[in-house]
Amino acid sequence: MQLGQYDVYGLSEVAPVNTRRYLLAVRDAHGIPYDSFVSVTGGSDRLLMIYSKQRLELLDSQELEAHNGVRMNSAGFRHRSPLVGHFRDMHSGAEFLVVLVHLARGNADVRIEQAKGLRLWAADQDLPVVGIGDFNFDYDFATGQGNAAFDEFLVGDVWEWVQPEELIDTQWSDRDGADAYPDGCLDFAFVAGAAKAWQCNSRVTVRDGDFPDDETTSDHRPVELTVVP
Repeated sequence: MQLGQYDVYGLSEVAPVNTRRYLLAVRDAHGIPYDSFVSVTGGSDRLLMIYSKQRLELLDSQELEAHNGVRMNSAGFRHRSPLVGHFRDMHSGAEFLVVLVHLARGNADVRIEQAKGLRLWAADQDLPVVGIGDFNFDYDFATGQGNAAFDEFLVGDVWEWVQPEELIDTQWSDRDGADAYPDGCLDFAFVAGAAKAWQCNSRVTVRDGDFPDDETTSDHRPVELTVVP
């Protein structure tokens, strides 16, 4: 498992039994202290945030169930609620929020509500906000368009996409031996609030043989976000 050294890692579709395994993999790769917290929602496919204890102090964590009356999970919590970490940078003292998501794939109505709720929530935050994860926005490179949830999320320019300089397909979905969604993007990095003034860059990490995936590899490519507040 080869990893770059980052202050925050956001993982999705993590089985609860494997959360410590991923934490230890990051610790062992870098030889510095990391800690983590995991979502309650998601069943066997949860969200896991791993952060550097050498650089960041975790002040609070929460899952977003709803905001201003807009739900960010389905009735019965059958999907994953967005997972938020409130951090303080121990070098500068600056505080900021990181929200990790895996929005609903099979239910467009739930996904649209999640996107709307995240937009309303971000607009009400006083701190800089970073959003990362699998948004399932079905952004198509050829048309420059996403699905209805993508449009809902970007209403009012609350969120700004840190678009990679090179658009690279982030997910492999194999139904008949070919990628069902070629030249598209499901995985994003966004910023909101004061974070929109930061110097931000992102790129999609490509490794030899990563697509098509198999039982030992992910069907998504990692998205790297670097920020200079």
